[in-house]
Amino acid sequence: MNKKFGLGKGIDALIKDYTLNKKETFKVNICDIKTSPYQPRSSITEDSIKELIESIKINGLIEPLVVRKMDSYYELIAGHRRLEALKNLKEKEIPVYIVEVSDEEAARFTLIENIERKDLNPIDLSSTISKIIKNFNLTHNELARNLGKSRVFVTNSLRLLSLDEKSINAIKEEKITESHGRLLLSVESLALREKILKKVIEKKLTVKELEKEIKKIKKNKEENKLLNKNEFYKEYEERLKLILNKPVKIKKKKIEIYYNNESELSEILNILNFTNNITKI
Repeated sequence: MNKKFGLGKGIDALIKDYTLNKKETFKVNICDIKTSPYQPRSSITEDSIKELIESIKINGLIEPLVVRKMDSYYELIAGHRRLEALKNLKEKEIPVYIVEVSDEEAARFTLIENIERKDLNPIDLSSTISKIIKNFNLTHNELARNLGKSRVFVTNSLRLLSLDEKSINAIKEEKITESHGRLLLSVESLALREKILKKVIEKKLTVKELEKEIKKIKKNKEENKLLNKNEFYKEYEERLKLILNKPVKIKKKKIEIYYNNESELSEILNILNFTNNITKI
């Protein structure tokens, strides 16, 4: 079996593509269902679970969970929040769709099902994308194609994992957005990045405001570099001026020595140990 599915297909397409008995549900013991190792969500908010619990109490479980049969248990593919809500409701047997898919297909669909949920944490998403790419030896293009996303989406998501721990935690805790995070990556100095991160959180800077802040810092850094270089040049200009007793300018890749006549030039050349006859120059 080597079928591929994209982001827009949803659970119905998975059931249609992978089960012999379309839309047939089975009752399984809730204790026999285990979370997928590729489940992106590291946590679920208490509020979202409470809302779902109330909805299930009133309307019942509208959409069964999607699982695949393993040796001694069922691996959850879609319905992480529903499973947690049903556990809270002390349900013993729950309806599921059982699909036959490979490890890679199960991992991809678990990711797809979660990408469709807008409240998925960007770091959780990045970590899962990284895990799938490594474990199944996929390129960014291959995974992007199977997710129905662009290669840039996958690459940008993975870039977040290059952030330092404090910035990653700030994204997880929703103190900053993933767009803030990508901008912070352009700040190489960890000490400076930490300082900027603190300012972003305390002053609640928007992405545009952060972009301006970073540009301003980089501009000041370049100006300081130029200033330091100019100071370096000035020091050696003064030294040469004392040695030659003539005005000297040090510029990029050249030194300019100023003189008024051939006699002064001869003096300069003598100081620099030139033996050439001035009339031959």
